[in-house]
Amino acid sequence: MVVEGQKVGVLEAMKTFNVVESDRAGRIVQIAFDDHAAVQSGDVLFVLEDLG
Repeated sequence: MVVEGQKVGVLEAMKTFNVVESDRAGRIVQIAFDDHAAVQSGDVLFVLEDLG
């Protein structure tokens, strides 16, 4: 379960760390990548199920 604005991950790009925050409240039902996997802009990182 996450709330809007909650930190859900950290991405590292060129030695810079960027916090990933939830854009809405819900329940994370799937994590699309393993730790340390390479991702690109626009990739879906988490699947979030809305509450209610």
